[in-house]
Amino acid sequence: MRIQAVLLSLAGAAVIGLALLFTAGVVVSLAVVIPAAIVLALIFGKTEVHRHDSGHF
Repeated sequence: MRIQAVLLSLAGAAVIGLALLFTAGVVVSLAVVIPAAIVLALIFGKTEVHRHDSGHF
């Protein structure tokens, strides 16, 4: 019974740790991806405007 209790507590700790790691990874990735997407959108929009100005016309 003691071994099962230890295994259950270890499994619970592992699940909690994985959940914390997952949420931390999601938060960090969002904090990195959103500004990067905004910057890329700004750069892409500027290049699109320039391409449109010096287009085939």
